[in-house]
This record gives sequence, structure tokens and C-alpha cells, in this order.
Amino acid sequence: VIWLVIIFDLFFFRSMYSQMHMSKDEMRKVIYESPVADALKNAREGARFSVQSKFFAYANLGHIYGRSSISGYNQFQLQLYRKLNIGSPRTASLLGAEFVDSQTSLDFMANKDVLPRAFVVGRSRFNPDFDLQKALDDGFDPLDVVYLDKDYATLGDSPRLDYSVARYEDKGNEILIDMTSGGQGFLVISEIYYPGWKVYVNNEEKEVLRADMALRAVQVEKGASRVRFVFQPRSFIIGGTLSAFSFFGLVVFWGLSQIQKKRRGMASIHI
Repeated sequence: VIWLVIIFDLFFFRSMYSQMHMSKDEMRKVIYESPVADALKNAREGARFSVQSKFFAYANLGHIYGRSSISGYNQFQLQLYRKLNIGSPRTASLLGAEFVDSQTSLDFMANKDVLPRAFVVGRSRFNPDFDLQKALDDGFDPLDVVYLDKDYATLGDSPRLDYSVARYEDKGNEILIDMTSGGQGFLVISEIYYPGWKVYVNNEEKEVLRADMALRAVQVEKGASRVRFVFQPRSFIIGGTLSAFSFFGLVVFWGLSQIQKKRRGMASIHI
């Protein structure tokens, strides 16, 4: 069955990933000598970038240089993410794209309007039907107010807060943030909201909030806080538990079969 799935995947989905044909020389120039490659090589570790228009293949250079494309890779995009217009400059800035292409040439420019990967917002509004892309197109400022899918409006209604982020470390399945806030508010990070994420503020578990339709947030108090987002999906825990029981069952079955063989052998000797 596994072999059938592999063969089906190779021949049915192959066309989705064969985006263009290049000679070895052309591929070498794209990977090592293009303006996109030059910018990514010199970018800080963990930097994000956005590639649009006909240069979409450059998004895969992020794998080579350890940088992240906010455009996603090929077909792998969450349904919620597809509601956003990644080509919009304001959307790219909110998602933390430090570099963007010009969409008309091979130029790769630093994004001067990029927002911080983590920021604190003092005011909140309850709106489970909030449309982030429409709001951005209409001039919405994510630093001024955050729209939540739960009613926390009475807990955060301060003017724009002073805050500082001393550490933002993204480890893939774990994000560590050391920050200080001038008042009670909401720490918003430019990461897509997805079930399975947990958050701990000063080692105390808090609720992960869906902020501005697509992002993650957590309520923070005045003062210094250490925030830790960690991906711990229930499906992984259930799967790990079932695998452990299955392995234990196989060991028991193997042990019983060995005991049974020894008994049969001893019985044949006595006969």
C-alpha cells in the first residue's frame, strides 16, 4: 500500500512542483548570482522575504540560505493563509517580510515598512468576523488596535503602549520571547494562528488568542515577561501514545512467542 501511495504521489502531483525547466548554468546563476540570492546571503538569520510575480521560483532559495518566504512553498499553504493577499505591501510588512521583490524586475529591495515580528497592542476589540486583508487595504494599523475572536475588550483599552522585545527566537516548533510592556495589553506575533499551539507567560499557561483573523496573540501584564509558544498538538500526543502501546504489545507478543517455542522444544526432547 505504501509503495502504491508513493508511486501515485510521484506521477500525479509531480506537475505541481515542476515549475520551470532550467539548464545547469541557469540554475547556478539563480541560486548563487541572482539579486535575490545576494540579498538572502547577507540577511540576518531567520529573516523573512517575499517573492511575487514571475520570480516565484526564488521563494525556494529560502531553503538554501536558511531564510523564510512568507509566500509559502508550492501548494503548502493553510486555508486561512490563502485569504491574505501576500503580494500586498502592507500584508507583507505585517507578516515580517524584510525583503520584497519589485514584481517588475530582478531587483530585491529592503522593506523599510516592515513591522516587528512581535509587538504589544493596548487596545482590543471583539470581532470574530474581522477581515484582515480588507482592513489592511482600508488603512488598518495593527499597532493601534487588535481584533480578537473572544471578548477581551474590557481588559485592554489603553492608548498605544511603550514596549520592548529583548529576544525573539524562533526554533520552528517553539518561539521564545523576552519582552517588557508599559501596561496591560496583548502581545501579537506575526505567526499564523493554528490549533495545537500553547503559550506560557512566565511559566504559566495562557490562552492562545486568534488576533486580527490570522495571527496569534496572548494577554500580557505590565512589566517584564518571558513568553514561550510551543507546538504540542493533541494528535501528536495521541499518536505517540498509540505507537508506544503498539511497540509494547509487539515486545510482549515476541516474548510470549519465544517462551512458547522453548516449551515446544522441551516437550519434543522429553518425547
